[in-house]
Order: sequence, then structure tokens, then C-alpha cells
Amino acid sequence: MRRALFAAAGVRSIVSVMSRPVALVTGSTDGIGRLTSALLARDDFTVLLHGRSQSRLGETREEILSQTPHAHLETYCYDLQTKNSVLALAADVLSKHGKHLDVVVQNAGVFMQERVVTADNLEMTFAVNVCAPFLLAQQLLPVLSSTAGSRMLMVSSISQSDGGGRYDMSKFEHESWDSYSSYGQSKLQMAMLSHQLSTKFTNPVIMSCDPGTVNTKMLLAGWGRCGIPISSATDEYELVKGPADATKHGKYFVGLRESRCSSSVYDATARAALWSHLEETTAP
Repeated sequence: MRRALFAAAGVRSIVSVMSRPVALVTGSTDGIGRLTSALLARDDFTVLLHGRSQSRLGETREEILSQTPHAHLETYCYDLQTKNSVLALAADVLSKHGKHLDVVVQNAGVFMQERVVTADNLEMTFAVNVCAPFLLAQQLLPVLSSTAGSRMLMVSSISQSDGGGRYDMSKFEHESWDSYSSYGQSKLQMAMLSHQLSTKFTNPVIMSCDPGTVNTKMLLAGWGRCGIPISSATDEYELVKGPADATKHGKYFVGLRESRCSSSVYDATARAALWSHLEETTAP
């Protein structure tokens, strides 16, 4: 009888693990990504924490466990500025969760104070904020598409209108580069990418959002202390916590309300040009 009870308990445990939703949050070790990860962990997601510092990942994991001792967490240490690192992150995730992935929050991003070129010879803002989400999406969409009710959130920004608010790759070049127009262009392209993906896939539910004006390290570096506390920045969490809402597919949200993006997001020719450029840029 005791053996039967233990066997039944083991079956229930396995079923519980298999049924637990899985969420990848890029840029988990700071700011809104860290908060979103903690809230999903509280909701009994298996949360895949991503960051570029192993020590920061460890600190984030311990902090979440101190709040939610039962949290199910995995850590993934990869720097998204190079194609090979993005591909390695995707391969690592798929090696463990290649049959079931419920949520991907493309939250990682940079705001650069000066123009930097990566090892792939790409401007850093473009590499991290646009190329990495495109390449990661390409790798993870097959498993997301096969997971019922999955969703992907691309974190854009109201800053997408900075620097003219139109698709313009020159904003990453020497002649036109400055911190704000480069960042704004990258966030415009994130929204364009989200919209384009939503025309190609019906599952997952693909959304983009402005996460709010929040006193993150990025905001403080670029704009100063003009936002809300990080603890109040729950929009990303609210959009992906589930269940999936098909009416949100292809939409952009500000303050959890459906909003209009800059005009290039709705320009099929501009989106196709970006898509083609990203395919060429991220090709092996």
C-alpha cells in the first residue's frame, strides 16, 4: 500500500512539472525584467532567467527564492550582442524546453551613451535591441507555435517616435548616430518586427508594448529620475501571465491599453525592408 502511494505521488509530481508553464524573460537580472520574472515565478511558472553576468543571475535567483521559496528557476548566461551568443541561448533553451514553451518576453535592451561596434561589426543598439530579438524569435517560434496558448511580448517604447519616427537604418551609422535617435529607432524596429511576426504566425499571440516610464538604470542614464518605481512596473507581467488572448495578437500596448505605433509599423513595404535586412544581417 505504501509503495503504491509513493508511486502515485511520483506520478502526480511528474504531471505537475510537465503541466507547469514555462517562461523565458531576457534581461532578467535588472529592472522590469527582474520584476516580471519574480511575478511569474510567484504564479508557479518555470522561469528561465537570462542575463549576461553569472553573478547577477545568481543574485536574481536568490532574491526571487527569498520571496517565493517554491520558485522554479533556471539561469542562462549569454551576452546578446553577438549572433553566436543568441544562437547558443536559443539552443540551450531548446535542449531543455524544446517541446513546450509558453511565454517569451523579449525584454533585454541597451541605451548607449556612445557609439560602439560589436564583434559582428554591428552598432550595439541595433545588435542587442533588434537583431537579437529577431534571431531569438526565429529559433524559438517553432516550439512556441506548437505550444497551445503561447505568447511572445516584444518590449518596444514610446521612444519609437524619437529621431523622426520612421524606419531609417542610417540612425545607427556614424553620421546620424546619437543616443536618443539610435535607441528610438531600435524600439521602432522592435514594434515593426512584432507586427511583421504577427502577420506570419497565428500562434503564439505576439504583442508589443511600452513598459512604462520606469526608474530603471536605463531611464536614469538617459532621461533622469522621471518615472514610476520599478515595483509598480507590472505591464509586461500583466500582458503575458495568461491565458493567451487572441484579440491582442499584433497589437501594441501603452499602459495596458491598445495604442497606435509610429507609421512605419503599419507600412508593409518598410516592414519587408527591415525583415530582409535582418535576414541578411543574421545569416550564417
